[in-house]
Amino acid sequence: VLMWHVLQRGDRRPVWAKWVFMLEGINRALWAQHTLSKGSGPSVYEAYRRWADSFGLESPEATFAANGDAAALALEGAVKILVSGEALTVGDVPPTRDHLRALLRTAFDLERTGDVYSKENRQRTDALLPPELRLHERAGGGLLAPP
Repeated sequence: VLMWHVLQRGDRRPVWAKWVFMLEGINRALWAQHTLSKGSGPSVYEAYRRWADSFGLESPEATFAANGDAAALALEGAVKILVSGEALTVGDVPPTRDHLRALLRTAFDLERTGDVYSKENRQRTDALLPPELRLHERAGGGLLAPP
C-alpha cells in the first residue's frame, strides 16, 4: 500500500484508496464489536443483535439508556460502525443492484409509518426483503461473528 501511495500521490483517485478505506472500516468494526460485546456487557451486544437482525425494528434504546446518556451516545456510535462493518463482510460477493434496490425500497418504504418498531412495520420489512438479505443466521459473516 505504501508503494501504491508513493507512485500515485498525484492521482485524484488512487487505486489503493478503496482497499485502505475498507481495511479501516473493518478495523473500526472489530473495535465496535469488541466494545459492544466485551466492554459493555452481553446485554448491550444482544440488544444490538436484535436491532440489526430486525432491520432496525427492535430498538436497543432501553438497554443503551441503562448505561447513562453519555454511554448510550457512545454505544449508538459503535452500533453504526459495526453495522457498516457487517455490511462489508457479509456474503461472498458484492451486493447486486437488485439487493441494493430492495434495501433502499425497504428503508424508505412509505407504508412503514408511525412507530418504526411496531408489529406492522416488522411484517412490512419482512415482506419487502428477500430471504438472502435477512441477516439472522449469517450476520457479520465469519469475521464479525458473535463472540
